[in-house]
Amino acid sequence: MELGGTQRKLQKLSKEFVVHCRKDISKKCVLFPKLVLQSLNVWPDNDDMIKRWLMVVVIVSLNLMCFAHIAYLAINVTDISKMTSACTTVVVVIETIAKLMTMMMYKKPLNAILTSIWLDFWPSKVASKYRQKQIQNRSRYVITVGVTFLVMAFFSNAQFMAFPIVANTDQLPLASWYPFNFKSTPQYQLMYIWQWFMNQVVISTLSGFDAFFNSLVMICSTQFQILQDVLENLCCERGWKQRAGIAQMGRRDSEMVNLITCVEHHLLLLEICALLEKIFSHIVFLQFVVSTLAMCVSCVALIADPSLWQHMLSYLIAHVFQFFIYCSVGNELTYQSGQIADAAYYCDWHLSQDIDFRKGLMLMIQRAQKPVSLTVSGRMQLSYANFIATVHLSFSFYTLLNTFV
Repeated sequence: MELGGTQRKLQKLSKEFVVHCRKDISKKCVLFPKLVLQSLNVWPDNDDMIKRWLMVVVIVSLNLMCFAHIAYLAINVTDISKMTSACTTVVVVIETIAKLMTMMMYKKPLNAILTSIWLDFWPSKVASKYRQKQIQNRSRYVITVGVTFLVMAFFSNAQFMAFPIVANTDQLPLASWYPFNFKSTPQYQLMYIWQWFMNQVVISTLSGFDAFFNSLVMICSTQFQILQDVLENLCCERGWKQRAGIAQMGRRDSEMVNLITCVEHHLLLLEICALLEKIFSHIVFLQFVVSTLAMCVSCVALIADPSLWQHMLSYLIAHVFQFFIYCSVGNELTYQSGQIADAAYYCDWHLSQDIDFRKGLMLMIQRAQKPVSLTVSGRMQLSYANFIATVHLSFSFYTLLNTFV
């Protein structure tokens, strides 16, 4: 499998892919983002030209929407309430455009990663019962977070979009400026429907993309966990049954042959993680900037105009939670990849008389001592510590901005 995205044809992630993922307690978490991203025509096996052009139309519409909000922001730059309301919409739309473009531009490498997950990743059932339970809990956590975020976003958006109807006003739900009179009929109705549709695209894109990223990182971290389990039993009799469940390993193969298989799988995981870093690091940086700005702007708006508390509080919580999940899965990947060296050391290597096996194991331990990490555009790791640092940075910016309000 070529992971760099140079394969000539996209692998169709068909019914067999879905059935395979449903049977695995870790891989099934990718099915929820698959459903959402397929509805947006950006799932990485889509090679339909008509659907591609539909997405181009959607991206152009999002850009027009963004320009309308920026124009409104420029006109009302002296009004803190209107400015913050428009600013929140602008950053979210920019984030949506960037994430849609990422899915379209990196379609081939993402398809290669998913194909490798399908065909090359080891099944979770070969891990010990204790680790299987951990993997299952982590998978449920990622699925629950993705579904909850989408449901809450749709519920909040329904309330927000219904406000002009409930309040019986002639204002559009999203504050914008247009070079025509949108308050007359049928312009108002058409613009209202357009804003409603584009808001659904924004919500689906953000929820689907985040769930997709989180599921890919979580699956990689569980593969490191499975590899730990296999390495620990490499020289033991109890490892025979375990190795029988892995297509690439033979139940009665020598320790050296099985070690080579483990090394190859470790290298595959490192390659996939490096590709994930290449694809997502700039988007993670954008997410870092957006979350930091969101925390600052929403807090300033709450102080400047308390009437916006419901909108701004939900905006604040959503962005804090969004970046926290990024840091959570990134922290788990770094931790699990860092445990490979210890697992290899505790494989009862002293029982083996194979000198080549011992030398090979030593080299693997040396390589595994450098854990994998996903970064914010190469500047800082995704971790719990850096999430706290981001909150501190946002509070510092808030105290600075608050002096001008």
